[in-house]
Amino acid sequence: MDRIIPDPQYFANPKDPGVKRPKQTTILPRANCVVHPHGFYIFLTEVQSGLKQTLWLAFMVFLAFFFLLFRVWPEWLRLGVWYISWYFLVFLIGCAIVRAIVWFLVWHIGVDFWIFPNYFIDSDNILDSFWPLFSLDKCEDMFDLRMLLLRVASGAAIYYGATEFMREPQNIEDLLNSSSDIWNDVYDWGQNKFMGVPDNSTSI
Repeated sequence: MDRIIPDPQYFANPKDPGVKRPKQTTILPRANCVVHPHGFYIFLTEVQSGLKQTLWLAFMVFLAFFFLLFRVWPEWLRLGVWYISWYFLVFLIGCAIVRAIVWFLVWHIGVDFWIFPNYFIDSDNILDSFWPLFSLDKCEDMFDLRMLLLRVASGAAIYYGATEFMREPQNIEDLLNSSSDIWNDVYDWGQNKFMGVPDNSTSI
């Protein structure tokens, strides 16, 4: 960031009305670039030119029009994009749930174990979210008496709830059936919306 001032050759008088919006300016040296509430500042960037930049610009324009013309895509293309989007979304949500469950179970022995510890990292590269594959650290309160009692009580509650749930085979069957129904309903709803299939909520 550089600070600019009205060019003294054109604005010799500081009270000149044109000083408020000067068209002729001078860049101050970095040593004199003091932030002022009524100052003017610019950002100087290096503009790259050449075939590579032209190709990237053409690709971005093509990509924008490609998605804007979603309604005229052939059915096979929309179906393929839907499959990729659906299973990618399931993978992301499934990873988030599995890593939380695994961490919670291992936490009971006083260890922080994370699958994809950088899963929610804010990075320009999506691959950074999946590296490293796992992290293993000892909890700072591993030998704290209160936390030890909390882990024992939590583990006992989980064990009791799991045994009570597994005692009736019908519970497992109902859980699987409910999960299957939810999966099918969400999948069908999303596919119909994506493919443009009208339903009772669609107004013509």
